[in-house]
Amino acid sequence: MRSLLHFLAFALILKISAHAEKISESLECHEKVADVVFVLDSSVSLRETDYDAQLDFVKMLVDTFAVGPKNIRVGMMTFGTDMRLDFNLKEHQNKEGLKAAISRTSYLGDRQGTNTGEALQYARTKMFEKENGGRDNAAKVIILITDGYSHNLDKTLWEASMAHSDGIEVFAIGVGGMDDRELRGVGSEPKDKHVFRVDNYKALPHIQKALEHRTCELPHNDQSKPGPSVKPDTGCGGKPADVYFIVDSSSSIWKPDFHKQLDFIKEVIGQFDLGQDSTRVGVITFSDGIHPIIPLSGSQSRQYLEEQIEKIPYTGGGTNTGGAIRYLTDHGFSAAIARPEVAHVAILMTDGQSKNLTNTYLQSRRAHKAGIYLFAIGIGQFVDTLELNDIASNPDKDFVFQVDDYTALTSIKELLAIKTCQVPQKFMKDQPSSCSIDTATDVMFVLDSGAIGRRHSHMIEHLIADVVREMESEHHVTRAGIIRESCSQTPDIGLSQYDNAHAFKRHLKSVEHKGLQPLIQKLRRYSFKSRYGGRKSSQKIAVIFVDDILDNPGPTILEARRAKSTNIRVIVVATGNHYDEKQLEQLVTSPASRNIVHVDHYKNIGEAKGRLLYSMCAGR
Repeated sequence: MRSLLHFLAFALILKISAHAEKISESLECHEKVADVVFVLDSSVSLRETDYDAQLDFVKMLVDTFAVGPKNIRVGMMTFGTDMRLDFNLKEHQNKEGLKAAISRTSYLGDRQGTNTGEALQYARTKMFEKENGGRDNAAKVIILITDGYSHNLDKTLWEASMAHSDGIEVFAIGVGGMDDRELRGVGSEPKDKHVFRVDNYKALPHIQKALEHRTCELPHNDQSKPGPSVKPDTGCGGKPADVYFIVDSSSSIWKPDFHKQLDFIKEVIGQFDLGQDSTRVGVITFSDGIHPIIPLSGSQSRQYLEEQIEKIPYTGGGTNTGGAIRYLTDHGFSAAIARPEVAHVAILMTDGQSKNLTNTYLQSRRAHKAGIYLFAIGIGQFVDTLELNDIASNPDKDFVFQVDDYTALTSIKELLAIKTCQVPQKFMKDQPSSCSIDTATDVMFVLDSGAIGRRHSHMIEHLIADVVREMESEHHVTRAGIIRESCSQTPDIGLSQYDNAHAFKRHLKSVEHKGLQPLIQKLRRYSFKSRYGGRKSSQKIAVIFVDDILDNPGPTILEARRAKSTNIRVIVVATGNHYDEKQLEQLVTSPASRNIVHVDHYKNIGEAKGRLLYSMCAGR
């Protein structure tokens, strides 16, 4: 790795030298301000020489920055299991002192793990604080360099999402065999400008160029300070919209926090120009049931709306997010209520995972196709970030917000109002309900048809046919196969074979049904080999159908782990409610919320198509 970094650093120096005059004349860029924090992996997966090469690379990048108290400030921290602050943003205000501090940083060699999530949390919550040198008017940038899998992927993706929501631009640099999915989850949008690999000789020049330009292009403030407020007297410049607030009223929310949601709604509508010919507002709450509270109406004054919002009751119960979105689509924006010529917008707030992820996904797709623009606001640490992305309209960066707690809601009120005003007037009915497969993909579908039964197997096969048809493209990038069941291990018993009931029963007990284990073993050993049509450069996906507790769970899960270790991504379609959720989580590729598709009954298995396609695309 050291020689590779030195080669790339040399290329970087040549590039800087070739453009030295252009850089020195770039006064506008030098007048920009940015707070840049390097987050460096110092776990045992790095050798000390590799760590030194990492520091050399950081110094090369720092050479391209206009370092100064009023320009670019740089902080640095390292991590293994624990975090170590090397220096904060205010400590080194000139390039020479900064590079000397980088050189003095020692190797941790932490043998316990790669705690990327905690490192991102520390960088996000501590490094940019004012007392540590953070500035309100400075763009915020994190540059993460790591060569290992984080030991808690969900924590890592959550903290990265929180950083994105806080307006921090995150660059993710992977060294060696890093998981693309983890890197892409950490990096900001667009991914091709924020996610890089050191083992690609083109990577570092791209990173250097991206950092130069992005520190010049970034706005000086984050989501909590979005610029000029939208004033109540002008609203969205008079642009009309029909807006619903969809409010979580489930038991996971304390009653005082529920009322903070209501206060937030009042603050947001305070930014709107209300009226029959301007913006109309409605409110729906949800728990187990769906509760339409305030209908869309242009005849209600601001004072009347605020009084009605204060009276909204707290219900408690489950989290029927999908039901709320379905009600919104079918009734809230029905032709008899909504104005067809204005933007249809819904702002959904929740602090937990919905009770039926599949239904939430499907209902969100229906809403998008109906031309409804959905904002998703996640509150607290127990929100499923991937589900928020499913709910929200595209692009996620414009329609997904996350805040630490209910008190922090007020920090996004003005930005939310501005983005609501920026929604186009006309419906966008052509938002895709699924994504297309545009890279080489080999997919194997696995079902134990002997255990599932002929009728249900036929239903699954119809679903498989629909999915394969949907994956077809003019580029012929997808290949699909199916493994149905293992060879029979249950020989017949003749009439004269046993002369007593005890021997007959003993024979029956000796017959072992191995279930999915031999099917997954066959998948792993043969299905993706080149002699059976597999391609070395393709992504490999296994879709396994389950409707009951696993036979032979230990060996089956072991085979699935072996398959995943060979870069086969495992997705499960689970039908009914007789399976063991923990077994499924061990079968699939992490995160389970993305790779387990739930269907309540075989008669509805066709509904799995959209969610399955989305899961297959999401891991690219």
